[in-house]
Amino acid sequence: MTRLSRLAAWARALHADEKGNSFAVFIVLLPLILGAFGTGIDIARNTYIRTTLQNSLDVAAVSGAAAATPDGTGKINLTTAANQTRVLATIEKLYAMDRDAGPGIDCTGPQSPISGAPSGTVRCWKTVKVTFKTSSVEITITEQSHNAFLQILGIPVQKYTLTSSGFVGQSGR
Repeated sequence: MTRLSRLAAWARALHADEKGNSFAVFIVLLPLILGAFGTGIDIARNTYIRTTLQNSLDVAAVSGAAAATPDGTGKINLTTAANQTRVLATIEKLYAMDRDAGPGIDCTGPQSPISGAPSGTVRCWKTVKVTFKTSSVEITITEQSHNAFLQILGIPVQKYTLTSSGFVGQSGR
């Protein structure tokens, strides 16, 4: 028997033998199963982080708008310099404190201390835009977190762009 005919006989015998076939299929599909599982974990984690950060920014924006003080006529005007400073400081302080207690993501942005916040609380996001109107403030920030499994697929970080508004109602005093 030649070497080629022995190889052909071995291949026919292997093809006819179905023992252990499901194990071989499982081993071949294992990377896809693990990949789907890892991707699902990262997507669920990123959704949780985004929702938690958005809730934190919503609370901070509403609280920041409420921190404004009335002017001499008893009306609240968020476009005054004093109110803008007070409102933005309140938003940053509350967002940072809530973020620290939140999803536990690393501080990946510029780290600078926030006045009035507990020691060690730092600003680690980028403020993209703040818009003040007479009775409202809108803030947009960006953050990012590191992915676990998606890094293998070339997506090392997940970026979040969050926008929130806070409104002040004028009372008819």
